[in-house]
Amino acid sequence: MNNDLSIEEKIKKDVENSGFPLEIQISSELEKRGWRIYHNQYYIDPDLKKPKEIDLLAVKPALFELNDNKTFYIMFFTLIIECKKSSKHPWVFFTRKRQTHDDPEFTFKYSANFGKEKPFRFIEEFDSYNISQIFDLSKLHQYRTIEKATNYYVAFTKPGEKISRQIFEAVNSVFLALKNEKIKQDSKFLKILEIPKIFFCIFQPIIILEGELFQINLEKDDFKVERAAYIPLILNSWDDNIDRVLIDVVNRKSVNDFFNLIEKDFEFLKQKFHSIKFKKFDAPVLS
Repeated sequence: MNNDLSIEEKIKKDVENSGFPLEIQISSELEKRGWRIYHNQYYIDPDLKKPKEIDLLAVKPALFELNDNKTFYIMFFTLIIECKKSSKHPWVFFTRKRQTHDDPEFTFKYSANFGKEKPFRFIEEFDSYNISQIFDLSKLHQYRTIEKATNYYVAFTKPGEKISRQIFEAVNSVFLALKNEKIKQDSKFLKILEIPKIFFCIFQPIIILEGELFQINLEKDDFKVERAAYIPLILNSWDDNIDRVLIDVVNRKSVNDFFNLIEKDFEFLKQKFHSIKFKKFDAPVLS
């Protein structure tokens, strides 16, 4: 019986039932892959006006120098990660075929300073539409997936139960953390220092679930409940500045395969970024 356990054993059991072991395991795996890890980063919930925290930020940089030896440009890939455990209540996502507004120009989130202020302006015109073409974003893992989720629920729960809001709370957490990180980076990039710098920071919000993950496509008459390794979730945001967000929901059992996809994306974007010929007052020309 539980009453027969020592205080140490009770604490161990309580920790095992929490999400802390998962967070530590994920951070350890990413560190082995060369990512810089930041635990429990705080942000302010704009509605509650209270500080909250995201479980993990994982950052990987790529630094390049222009031929003039006076300018460098750097790309950051930032993973915004929330870890959740749900041993008794599977997560279920309803998917549909990809639609136009799922495309990269609507859902790819980044901060950038390409030196638009004189005398360090390197790209004449830059917006979310041509970034999709410059970086060929359709080849990233989340845009190759035919089906994406738009709705979800926690199985075997009753309305009003706290556990029934677990997915919503995780989605809300990564969204607000994304918004906070984007605001911070945008603010940094507005400060042009003595040495001109070109920054490009990519944000990828991720929820990692230790539990059962399922998907259902209700567009099919004879729909099936299928297990999933990871599911791209489209969030139609209530925020005026970030209208649509693509969030990866990943099963813990598949996380290493998923991180392989992320790192392939990083190498692909790094090569694309490096291939841009930054030239003062000129539009980028790909080599």
